[in-house]
Amino acid sequence: MLAAHCIVAASGEIAADEVQMLQRSDSEAAVVPKLDVSLSKANEAAALAKRAAKALANAEAKGAVAKALRAAEMKQRAKVKSAASYAAIALRHRNGADKALSDARHARSAAAARKAADQKIWRAKRKHQRATIVVAAKAMKAASQKARSRNKAVANAALMAKRAERQRRKAATAKRAFAIASRKASEAAQTSARAAEQAHGALVEAQNDPEASSDGKQKEAATKSAVATTAGNAASKAAQDAAHVAKYATKQHKSAQKLQRKAHAAELVKKTALKASKLATAKVKEAIRQAVDAKKAFRAIDRKLNGKKGAVGLERLTAVKETEMEATRTAGANALARAKQILAKESARAAALTDKADKATATATAAKAAARSASKAATVASKEAARLAAAAATTTQPAKVLLLKDSLEQERFQEDDSAATAARDVEDGAP
Repeated sequence: MLAAHCIVAASGEIAADEVQMLQRSDSEAAVVPKLDVSLSKANEAAALAKRAAKALANAEAKGAVAKALRAAEMKQRAKVKSAASYAAIALRHRNGADKALSDARHARSAAAARKAADQKIWRAKRKHQRATIVVAAKAMKAASQKARSRNKAVANAALMAKRAERQRRKAATAKRAFAIASRKASEAAQTSARAAEQAHGALVEAQNDPEASSDGKQKEAATKSAVATTAGNAASKAAQDAAHVAKYATKQHKSAQKLQRKAHAAELVKKTALKASKLATAKVKEAIRQAVDAKKAFRAIDRKLNGKKGAVGLERLTAVKETEMEATRTAGANALARAKQILAKESARAAALTDKADKATATATAAKAAARSASKAATVASKEAARLAAAAATTTQPAKVLLLKDSLEQERFQEDDSAATAARDVEDGAP
């Protein structure tokens, strides 16, 4: 009866009629030793089966833990990959910001150099413009003075020309007067000479005529002598008048020559003044042209320096751009630092999870191996218990025990199939 119950406990599920068949065989004492051995083997098989079940449950639990840790590890690796991508993007942005900052600094340096060069040119052009304005003002002042001198010289030349002309006319008039006076003096001298000759002839005749006092010759001689004296006085007076006129004509002629020389000198001064005024006017025009060109050049460099797109504005824009790029670079560096921190943190977590998962996997593998060993041992013990039970039953009631053997074989095959399935599940890592 005890052996039958042990066999039932070892086999798991036995039919009620089979148990009754075993109970009826208690009277047969020859099979008791064999049943004791079969019972101990069945107990051992049951213990091994329980141990195998516990090992299988332990392996399943540890496999589930390992699987969960592997899943957590994969998620953490995804986070690490995301953090690495973020760090790579941050690094690329930081490198781009570095290049942009370097370009901005180079642009600002170039703009500052251009501004310095343009400022130098601007100062030179402004100085040149002011100098040309001063030169133009001086030239205009000199031209004004030359113009006044020219006007004065022109007026003086015209005055001297008029005076010379008037003096020339006076000299000509005096010359004609001298000619008239000379002709009158000559005529008076000739008249005086004829009268003197007639008076002398009359005087000679009166001296030679003894009766000159009575015949009137003496009186005629006296009359002719008086006429000759009058004519001589007239000739003397005409000669004196001619001398006075000659002196006046000479004086007027000398005055005319002097005024002519002065008029000629005034004309030379006028020509010189006109030439100087013309040159001064040309200098003014040239100075004004240079001043205009200098002003245009200064306006051009001023627009280039201070205009809407000038060097000053460009330098300011590049400075603002450099400041912006510095801020961008600082932000990129901070973002990269944060990304590196996140990457290091997530990598440390991933490493820790990997270590835990590796340990859990190793533990689960060991548990699976133990479960396989326990299952194999239980299978072997079950087969042995079945064999011993079959041998004991064969000695008593072959026909009845045959049914029990078939049932035990069927249960053994079921247990073998269950153990094999569990072992395959453990090997495949199924929870």
